[in-house]
Amino acid sequence: DPEPVAEPQHESVHVAEPQPDPVHVAEAQPDPAPAAEEDDGEQLSEADFQEDDDAVQAGAAGKKGEKLEGPSW
Repeated sequence: DPEPVAEPQHESVHVAEPQPDPVHVAEAQPDPAPAAEEDDGEQLSEADFQEDDDAVQAGAAGKKGEKLEGPSW
């Protein structure tokens, strides 16, 4: 009796395997993503530079501000 019960469970596991298929479909999506990355890549490059500048300026200003605030207080 226990054996036949184990078989149905195995079938359930097999049913769970078909799900990975849709995951493969999701992997196909990344293909179009690289194209977008290239387009965004150029914009991202500029944005990254701007972000770096802003980050550096903000960081410098933040550090200076903190130091200034220290003595001021």
